Amino acid sequence: MKGIDCAATHGLAGALFQTRTRNVLQREPPEANASFLSGILIGDELRAINATTPPKVLIAGADTIRESYSVAAHHLRIPAHIFSSEEVRLAVPRAHAQILSHFAK
Repeated sequence: MKGIDCAATHGLAGALFQTRTRNVLQREPPEANASFLSGILIGDELRAINATTPPKVLIAGADTIRESYSVAAHHLRIPAHIFSSEEVRLAVPRAHAQILSHFAK
């Protein structure tokens, strides 16, 4: 949450600089800084999407990244539809079939 909030407060460039100062001045461990940086990038990306009206956010992907995006969207109060890995796995063949049927006409 710290990275998400930092990006919202300082903008992307300022938040990225904070990542470096956390390492040098605050002696944050690399793992904590990696999580902070991920929060900055995800938070800034979702904030940009949220600027559209209405925001349309679909979240799908590997469990860990999907969870990070879900937490960030919830924290930023951005409505999002979250797809499980299984839903995505099942949707791909259906989408391919729809595309192929369109060209078969």
